[in-house]
Amino acid sequence: IGGSGSENLAAQNRIAVDADGNCFMTGGTHSIDYPFTPTAVDNTNVCPIGTCSDPVISIFNTLGQLDYSSYFGNDVTGPGMARDVLVDDAGNVFLMGNGSVQIVPNGTAYSSSDGIGFIAKFSSHMELLWSTQFGGSGSATEIMAGDFKSNGDLVVCGITGSESGFPLQPNGSSYYDGSFGGIFDGFVASFNPQMELDWCTYLGAGP
Repeated sequence: IGGSGSENLAAQNRIAVDADGNCFMTGGTHSIDYPFTPTAVDNTNVCPIGTCSDPVISIFNTLGQLDYSSYFGNDVTGPGMARDVLVDDAGNVFLMGNGSVQIVPNGTAYSSSDGIGFIAKFSSHMELLWSTQFGGSGSATEIMAGDFKSNGDLVVCGITGSESGFPLQPNGSSYYDGSFGGIFDGFVASFNPQMELDWCTYLGAGP
């Protein structure tokens, strides 16, 4: 699957399979003609071809038919990549990665325009319910992976070059490192089912 430009739809990017056997694939594309479906939340790659990439998500059913496919980004300069996708027990789809995206607030859910990491929640019908940037000032933040805890909390991890403005959040006796070290630092963040940020810490040492 792809267009006339180059795609990165494998390598470090993950796929997911839901309870019905549908396959969710993530990645990034330089193509301005990547295949999208009529219900796509974003049907345009705003990147000039060859200069940057746009995050994408594509869903195949059990017959190998393309049920849904969409761009998901609005950055005309930087690299965009959807790096992980998760499906919860209710069929909601969570997409995460790096790149500038449309911000959709939702009640008390975490919402920020800082950073170029992103998290987005879609309904089982791929309606965009909530999305946010994640990170701070300075260098890039990349959300590399996520998973659900048994209580439904979403935990994400990645790397960041942001020493200031990063949304650190101590939480009681949970591990917490508030000091940035090196050029890039790892991080771990936890969101409750309402997508409120419960805990966020750097994870790393010195240079």
